[in-house]
Amino acid sequence: MDAVRPVTFGYLPVYVEPADEAGWNALGSALAVAGALGVDRYEAVRDDLVQRVIDAKLRKLAVLDPAACTV
Repeated sequence: MDAVRPVTFGYLPVYVEPADEAGWNALGSALAVAGALGVDRYEAVRDDLVQRVIDAKLRKLAVLDPAACTV
């Protein structure tokens, strides 16, 4: 998953290269906002879900009686 794709699927450029420092700063800010609304949010939800699954599995393992387990 691309955070922000700089070209179309046909490899046509999407961005215009900034001409000055202010333009680069504006582009950087726009990319940060796009990331916060897209890939950053996805990663946060994914990480939370993985941690919840690990916690649930550890709770189940904590109550197992090794003496009652068979292989």
